[in-house]
Amino acid sequence: MVGTEPSDVVRRWAVPAGRPVFFPVLNMQHPRSCARTPRSLAVAEATASLNGLPLPLREFTAPFMTGGTQRYAWGVWGGIGPLIPGAYASEIKGRATSGFWVDTTYHLESKPF
Repeated sequence: MVGTEPSDVVRRWAVPAGRPVFFPVLNMQHPRSCARTPRSLAVAEATASLNGLPLPLREFTAPFMTGGTQRYAWGVWGGIGPLIPGAYASEIKGRATSGFWVDTTYHLESKPF
């Protein structure tokens, strides 16, 4: 799945059958030169569902390197367990107290790859 700028988006996406899918609801990253500890967003709302059923979400923070630069990542992420072939609908909504928001609907087709 792909992230969005603040907007209301509908997308179609093919996912491999039998493989889990992980996705961000809200996330950000920054170089260590900006801050020595991970920054985060103040979350006002974070939800995700698959065919109308709520999905569990978790907050993650981790350091990583890219191009020789130490960076930090923060996010509220969800996951969908391995899907059998078929059609699914996933809704992802997130809103930070700063005004940043996302509202994305994915029409998923799970199929063998």
